[in-house]
Amino acid sequence: MEAQTTLAEINDTTRITSNRIGRISTAVFTLGLGLAAAAMAAPQEPEIAAGSYVRARDGAVVRNFRDEKGKAVHDLDAGSLLMVHSENSNYYEVSSPVGFPVWVFGKYLTETGTEGVLKANGNGVRMRPLPDSSLDSFPLTTRLNRGDLVQFIKRADSSRSFDADWIQVWSVPQAHGWISTTEVDAVNDQAVAGREWTDSLRGLVDVPVKWVAPAVVAKPDEEASTEQVPADSGKIPEEAYRSLAYGKTLLKGAMKKGSAAVETDFDSSIRAFDTVLGMVPETSIVAAEAQSKLMEAKAYQTSAATRASLATVEKRQEEMVAEWAEAKRREELRSTELMGRFMGRGWVRMTGRGDDARYFLYWDGTVQEISCESGRYNLDLFVGYELGVRGMVMRAASMATDDMPAEVSLLDVSRLEVISGSSTK
Repeated sequence: MEAQTTLAEINDTTRITSNRIGRISTAVFTLGLGLAAAAMAAPQEPEIAAGSYVRARDGAVVRNFRDEKGKAVHDLDAGSLLMVHSENSNYYEVSSPVGFPVWVFGKYLTETGTEGVLKANGNGVRMRPLPDSSLDSFPLTTRLNRGDLVQFIKRADSSRSFDADWIQVWSVPQAHGWISTTEVDAVNDQAVAGREWTDSLRGLVDVPVKWVAPAVVAKPDEEASTEQVPADSGKIPEEAYRSLAYGKTLLKGAMKKGSAAVETDFDSSIRAFDTVLGMVPETSIVAAEAQSKLMEAKAYQTSAATRASLATVEKRQEEMVAEWAEAKRREELRSTELMGRFMGRGWVRMTGRGDDARYFLYWDGTVQEISCESGRYNLDLFVGYELGVRGMVMRAASMATDDMPAEVSLLDVSRLEVISGSSTK
């Protein structure tokens, strides 16, 4: 009796345990479904690919090489906008719309006559993270080219001559550095970031001094006159530098289109350079560069307009040649002894078989395709014969283009007459 009771207790315990395990399994399964659903519903991180924009995290550093031992070029503020150009060894190659603070040897920079603005005087000028040319100060991959404008920051040793000193400047915006993939976040709205990038480009070469309206003096020969003239009209407003940089960016974008560029692609850059010329003295270096870029933009615009005109002329010439060829063919047909009787004449030849079969009339160097959609004539039976035909023109002759091969005219036969010959079958 005691053994039976013990067995019943064991069975009861087993049943309770099984029920608990079942409830736990059901709960775990339900939890798993919930987590899976949450994962599916969670927004996906945007892909960071070449050409996309990212923002720097707090403490992000741009380096001169894709390694944590690379020298810091710039400590970024959180949220700084960057453009990704490539990825290598868990580092992104990036650029900034306002450039990076870099060091350039003074020998390769020239003062422009405008405070705070320097210009590269050669091609392939190196930009370094430190004011020396040691191995630690490995240069950025991007180099300055002749005429590039940069903004002065400071000198390394003002006791030296400018040519023998290292000069720190804000680089051109196309300068590239490296940043760890863990130090940036993808931008969700790339279009908005693109507009921000373009707006930021306008301030590439802002001078450190603010534009102040010049003092005025009275004209010496009209002391009582209320009309006054500037005492110093040689200063350059900041907006002139912005417009010049913006115009150069727009011009580069239009030039990248190559032969696909059209006349209107250069309108925006031309307006920017015209704006600069209306803001600065004619003898200033800024005016000289704006005038040079304006002439370059107009030359490319003229080239684009010429290409468009030539394309129109060439298309019309092709149409005229096709019209002439068709008129000549008809004239030759009318000059035969069967003048006016037929719309087409020639010896019948066939290409293809079955559903792919096509039939052509060959006559004195001319070719015309024929068909019989009504089924009145089985054109297979007339291969090798000389026919005269009438019917409806389904397709006019056309010359070859870049996209389409040349086509002969197509005539759907409603009436035919055997002129001569015999079957080739």
